[in-house]
Amino acid sequence: MKIAAINGLVDEKFYKKGELTDEPATQYLDLVTDNFAKWMKELSQLKQLQSQK
Repeated sequence: MKIAAINGLVDEKFYKKGELTDEPATQYLDLVTDNFAKWMKELSQLKQLQSQK
């Protein structure tokens, strides 16, 4: 069974060593991880503000 990735199959997006080769997929994952990090920072700041009350 092959697993579908962003616009294609996983085995078409990675070298056998596990390195991602697909530039659009790399850009998408960078965006997702950047947004996740921003969200976690905001969440942490909100929790800190709530604990000060």
